[in-house]
Amino acid sequence: MRNLIALGLIAISIAANADVCPEKGEVIHTIPYSKKFECPASSIVISGRLNPEKYQTCLGDVPIAQEDVWFASRGGKPEVLPSVRALSRPTDRFLQTKVWTVGNVKCEGSARITILYSGGGNCDQCEKSVQYDFDRRGRLKKPHIR
Repeated sequence: MRNLIALGLIAISIAANADVCPEKGEVIHTIPYSKKFECPASSIVISGRLNPEKYQTCLGDVPIAQEDVWFASRGGKPEVLPSVRALSRPTDRFLQTKVWTVGNVKCEGSARITILYSGGGNCDQCEKSVQYDFDRRGRLKKPHIR
């Protein structure tokens, strides 16, 4: 009898911690967000959509459904900032399939910004740092993954 009770308690705790996934065909209503960082080189604007909390562990390594990063230098119009996916080789399937989210924005002097991107998970390739350099007019030079 004691074994049955112990087994029942284990089953209940496993069920309580199970992932909740959307049902097939269910529309997922994401939550919009945005953040802004001011650096001497450029303004950085991050906008994205967060998965509902109840689905976050089921829908991937990161709780974010989509995220875009923009820059606007010295009053110019906003432009998309190339992320890890855009800067990696198209054949690098691992880097191409992750949803990359901004973990940290670091202003480095008057012409450089470094952004740490996270792809979720716990692996060697799950964080990438991208260096963005700007010329004197505020135009983006060729960025690269460090």
